Amino acid sequence: MLDYDLNDSLKLWLNLMRRNGRADSEYGRWVRGSSMLGVTWYAW
Repeated sequence: MLDYDLNDSLKLWLNLMRRNGRADSEYGRWVRGSSMLGVTWYAW
């Protein structure tokens, strides 16, 4: 997970995940990794 403070109320973040599933299962073949990119806003 990486994050970067843009200012006092905004944060940009990136989350990368890699899974080690079995190659003979549907989950292991299709869902091997994921990523999320987001912005968090702190109102107070």
